[in-house]
Amino acid sequence: MTRSGVSYFGSRILRHVRADMADIRCRGFDAVLHTFTENDLRHYPGQMGAIVDTSHRLGLHVVMAPWGVGGMFGGEAESRFVGENPAACQRMADGSPLPGACPNDGRTRALITRWIDAAADAGADGVFWDEPHWLDPKVCGFEDGGETCFCHACAEGFAAAYGQPLEPGTPHLPEFRDASLVDVLTMATAHAAERGLENTVCVVPPEQAAGGIRDWEKVAAITDLSVLATDPYWALVSEDVAPYVERYSRKIVELAGRYGLRPQIWILGFGLGPHDAADIETAVQVARDAGADDIWVWGYEACGHMDFMNTAEPEAVWEVLTAAVVGRTKGATPDE
Repeated sequence: MTRSGVSYFGSRILRHVRADMADIRCRGFDAVLHTFTENDLRHYPGQMGAIVDTSHRLGLHVVMAPWGVGGMFGGEAESRFVGENPAACQRMADGSPLPGACPNDGRTRALITRWIDAAADAGADGVFWDEPHWLDPKVCGFEDGGETCFCHACAEGFAAAYGQPLEPGTPHLPEFRDASLVDVLTMATAHAAERGLENTVCVVPPEQAAGGIRDWEKVAAITDLSVLATDPYWALVSEDVAPYVERYSRKIVELAGRYGLRPQIWILGFGLGPHDAADIETAVQVARDAGADDIWVWGYEACGHMDFMNTAEPEAVWEVLTAAVVGRTKGATPDE
């Protein structure tokens, strides 16, 4: 299936969202990802439904992402859940908590289930499970790093799986971490499928995040998965664009083909400038040459409204992204 999409976040005012969705559609994109944060879940559930409806009326396929939910999915949104449920957080071996929910804790799974139900109630077509990961202790201020997670739920699960106590340095810990993330994704995708939602999982390249799933084949084997994605953001790790994007695009295409999934590749659209136009064009072409025809961009207007994304001349970058992915830039505004 040929598809082109873009992520969207930052506004919940319907008239502004409507204008932006019209812009996305007339540029030639046929899909949009709406971030759905814990803040949205708490304060904007009805408005998110209106946003989805507006997107549908303009002919866009709509997926929602649990942006920063529980601190265990990709996204710059903060998690209130981790502050309200410290006992459900990931923990270091000495008991120190991390600001991320543990995927093995029942309270985390209840949050994810509640989020899925809200996304389904809002009318989304699918869920984009973005970069499921364990927190990196160094990112959380532990200068010497360390291992996670040693919470009560992980200790019980590890003992049941391996017949031995969970201790620092055990060679089984990396395997257990992968299995735990795959298990929570299996639960989440099954519930989403029951609610009529298509499931996409985006696995993050190891150079970009230390706590992501290492064995991507275990993700590809999840029963209720439809789309397998990755986001090879070359500039974030100072890699040459062509070989980096090609390596991970081919890996996704091969795994997707083996398991009857659609491969999806995300193109870096932030933290760049107009001088990166050739790299953007190369990334899109390399992904297509590898066999991916489901190409998405993060994100709308090159994320120029978000200081943290650090995009130079975002208007110009957005035009380059649009031209590279859908072959055109601005167009006439369609009617709803």
